[in-house]
Amino acid sequence: NIILNKKHPRQISYNLIIYPQDINLASIKYYTQFKNYHINSHITAINYGDFVDSESGYIFSSQDFILENNLLMKIHNSIHFSSTFRFINSTIDHYNSNAVSLSGNFIYNYQDFLLDIFFNDYGIILDNYSDYSESLPTSYGVHFIYSLRYINSLFLLGYESFDDYNIINIHNELFFLEKASISMGYSSIAQGLYSNNFNTDFFTGVSASINIYYKTYFFSIAIKNLGPIGFVNSLSLVKSFN
Repeated sequence: NIILNKKHPRQISYNLIIYPQDINLASIKYYTQFKNYHINSHITAINYGDFVDSESGYIFSSQDFILENNLLMKIHNSIHFSSTFRFINSTIDHYNSNAVSLSGNFIYNYQDFLLDIFFNDYGIILDNYSDYSESLPTSYGVHFIYSLRYINSLFLLGYESFDDYNIINIHNELFFLEKASISMGYSSIAQGLYSNNFNTDFFTGVSASINIYYKTYFFSIAIKNLGPIGFVNSLSLVKSFN
């Protein structure tokens, strides 16, 4: 949710996302630019709420704490490369686990088209919760973005592949009044959240948001339908500094 604006080379934002089942995500992001380098640093805390053991009635909680630093560099007028280093601390009850990972993007832009080829979360788990050997959910994929010529709008089509499943994302954002936009999207991941024979409808996986720009502020409110699981609600506020 960082606004890339040449007039505001330094920006800070706060995001709060409320998921179903009392899951909350809060993050602080800082962006700065130096010559051909863009630096984006994140601190994210995720609270998964309380869990109750069905047999003993024991109550425990789970949290994730994530430090992330992203560097975007300009190689050529139409070619950029991005790398992201991530440290993750995960806690379940009184058990802790730490991991480090690396992600990368190769971005090519030609006129109204943008191609983004990426890989995510290649790394290692430094210490596990138990003796069971685990690995990070690595993935790779591609994003195709097109800026419509006769309508002030952006269209995105994305594909991401994991070891056991794939995700397809479709997104469109329409800009109007120079200070606002409305976006709608679809993600196939919502269709894979169910076991047995849950019936999903046409709107499962559909999302929508309203975004407003005012002076040096950016405000966004969004909602996503996860079918029988519920809705994801998000609220974002971005402040730009001269």
